[in-house]
Order: sequence, then structure tokens, then C-alpha cells
Amino acid sequence: GEQELVRIEFIFRNVNSDILRPLQAYATNALLIEGTSRLSSFQISDSIDSYGAFVQPEYSFDYSSFTLYTLNKHLNAVLPIIKEILTDAVFPQEELDTLIRNQKQKLLVSLEKNDVVTRRVFNHSLFGNSIYGHLVEAEDYDRIDRQQLLEYYKKAYQPNNCTIIASGKVDNNTVSKINTCFGSDWKADGD
Repeated sequence: GEQELVRIEFIFRNVNSDILRPLQAYATNALLIEGTSRLSSFQISDSIDSYGAFVQPEYSFDYSSFTLYTLNKHLNAVLPIIKEILTDAVFPQEELDTLIRNQKQKLLVSLEKNDVVTRRVFNHSLFGNSIYGHLVEAEDYDRIDRQQLLEYYKKAYQPNNCTIIASGKVDNNTVSKINTCFGSDWKADGD
């Protein structure tokens, strides 16, 4: 690209397809930016926003990703915040409670739509009692707890389970900055 922008995507393979915990990977990814041991969700958001950057967590059944969009000139300031999110998220209980409440409400609204009901029935018929065919119910949200998210986070958000893709105005300097922040300094849990 010609613009001094970079998009860095951190892709993590979902490591647990436990039908008893169908929302574990989703909730973990959704709550990454809600706080670390050092930064609150407000501080994270304010810091990233102050550099004109933004982040976008995304979830699918097989992979979860966390994408950063930023100006190249702010990469040195923003990458350490992203590293802290990916290595030290704490999943505050009040944020988890809000997520559960909001998602249960969205589910109730969605279940009134024919296309949603049809897709759910089709997926269940096709994939059966697997993570792909599971019919998410309000009770599934009630089974999410903070400890479950912390355990999943420690298993999935590891350097050996991460693929980093940079696009946009990527040069050797950009690659060097990413490698400095996430290269040999990012240790797997237990290293």
C-alpha cells in the first residue's frame, strides 16, 4: 500500500472444541480488551484511540483473531499495549457479566428471526452434536465463568499457537518492530 498504515492480525487456533463449553473461545476473545493486570478497559481503549489506532477481535469455530490497525509511525507505542493484551488479560468479572447479559438478550432477539432459526436447525442437522452444530441456548452463557476463560486463554493465546500476518505499508522496519515485541521476548506459558 501507499498509505502509512499497517494491519497486523494475530490468529490463534481454537484449542478446545468442548461441546460442554461451546462459548469458551468466543467469550475469551471478546473480552481480551477488557483489562490486563496493569490496564483497565478504559485505559486500553484510551491509549489505543489516542494514537488513532483500533483493534478488532474476531471469532470463528476454528480460529480466533485479534487485529490491530495503526499508522506506521505509532507502531512502537501501540505494539506493547497489544502484547500486554495478548499476554496478560485478566477478564474482569463485571465485564464478563455484561457480556453474558448482552449476549443472552441478543440471542432472545435473534431467535425471533426465521433466518436465524432456519440456519440453526440446518447446522444442527448437518453437523449434529458438535461445536459446529450446537444450538446455543441462554444456559450456555450461564455456564461461562472467569476461571474457564483464564484457563482457555493460557492454553490458546501462546506464541506457538499464533500466526501473525502484517499487511499494508510493511517494510523491514515494520517487521523488525513486530519481531522485537513478539519475537524471542514472547515466551510460551511455562517457559
